[in-house]
Amino acid sequence: CSSCKFTDSYFGVAQHAMCEQCWFVNSTIELVVESFELHKTDLVYYKFADCVFLNSPTLLYNTGAARYVDCIFDNSSVTVASSFMYLGGNTSFFNSSTQTNGGAISLRWSTIVIEEGAKVTFKNNTAPYGGALYMDSASSLNFVSIQTTNVSFLYNTALISGGAIFIEDPPVRPTVQCFFIANISADYYIIANFVRNTANEAGSVLYGGNTLPVCGYNISESLERPI
Repeated sequence: CSSCKFTDSYFGVAQHAMCEQCWFVNSTIELVVESFELHKTDLVYYKFADCVFLNSPTLLYNTGAARYVDCIFDNSSVTVASSFMYLGGNTSFFNSSTQTNGGAISLRWSTIVIEEGAKVTFKNNTAPYGGALYMDSASSLNFVSIQTTNVSFLYNTALISGGAIFIEDPPVRPTVQCFFIANISADYYIIANFVRNTANEAGSVLYGGNTLPVCGYNISESLERPI
């Protein structure tokens, strides 16, 4: 689809889709691949470019992979289960508030890949755990290039823990030097910025237990505030 607008609609695709300059308004998007043989790799089956999602939640389930480039998610949370989600270009997640975990994105057995040169912004998102991003212990956040990537978490709120990011029971990874930067012995690149993220109980920026080393980021005016 190209230059389409879906309003008060259900957009469900079970195999492949490519959308450019499309609007999804007050709609529900479900991208599901039923075949195990199809979804067991990170082959991209769904591509969205220059698309806007407004009040339109998305479910990615067994999709293999979905790629979003220069997309805007406004009050449109994304649930990713057993899938890959690629983020490229200038992609933003704004103003999403959920009663479940992960205001903007919730990952379960899944991976987010931040593409080279991407600028990804999470702003004004709210959830009980993980104001912007929730990850279970089997999920990961990967960067194709740490030199050219910029990710910002701005003004996100966790009603309980993990103002920007909540990681459920993170495993011990002795080969990972930092959560944002792996196996770098020289200079660190700043690839993540955190500004005024808050949590009512713990982890105004990141909650992930004591086994998760973190570096390669800037923090400004984040707050843990007792209820």
